[in-house]
Amino acid sequence: MVGILGAPSRQPEGLDFYYLRNQPAISTLPVIHGPYPATLLNTSYNDAYISFDLNQDTAFFSSDRNGDFDIYAMERPAETTIENWLNSPYSDATPVDSLNSSYADKCPFVYKKFIVFASDRPGGMGGFGEAGGGGLSDMSRGMGRGLA
Repeated sequence: MVGILGAPSRQPEGLDFYYLRNQPAISTLPVIHGPYPATLLNTSYNDAYISFDLNQDTAFFSSDRNGDFDIYAMERPAETTIENWLNSPYSDATPVDSLNSSYADKCPFVYKKFIVFASDRPGGMGGFGEAGGGGLSDMSRGMGRGLA
């Protein structure tokens, strides 16, 4: 079992992703290994707030690699384990244009077929107080003030 976490980078430039490996044990406590850097996703910028879809074959995360925070996605090949995928050499992730705006969009969270994220775009409740969201197939719809 692999657990993903965003942790302060060992580099002064920004945040990176790390993961833990949980080896089941015969005793009452499992053996935890790591943290290991997720070399596939990490850049010298702030990479944070990772969330996987229901099948764990697509990772959504935030990064400020192009200026403001935007949401990115990367698909895992079906024949590759999550651990081997995260240990792969760095590869560019795809910006999720249906979610991103010219403002900071970050903190994606995927639940079943829905994705929720924070944004400081106009019309919100100030700062990152309003979450946007919608179905994974219709990701441009905001959730509105009813969340407050």
